[in-house]
Amino acid sequence: MPVRKLDNGQWVADFYTVDRSNGKRGKRVRKKFATKGEALAFENYTLQKIEDSPWLGQGKDKRRLSDLIHLWF
Repeated sequence: MPVRKLDNGQWVADFYTVDRSNGKRGKRVRKKFATKGEALAFENYTLQKIEDSPWLGQGKDKRRLSDLIHLWF
């Protein structure tokens, strides 16, 4: 679970910036907070900021050439 409580009462947000289930490597982010709400807000903000990155571009176009020809004509 990405957000968990430590023994000293602090909350830690511990997550990767990409989904690792398909083999991609992403940056691991760990940060401590006083409350659970702050940790969850930080996690949501960080993941949303990465998702909205315009420099990553669009995903790979998986349409077939025949589909593109039908769209063009």
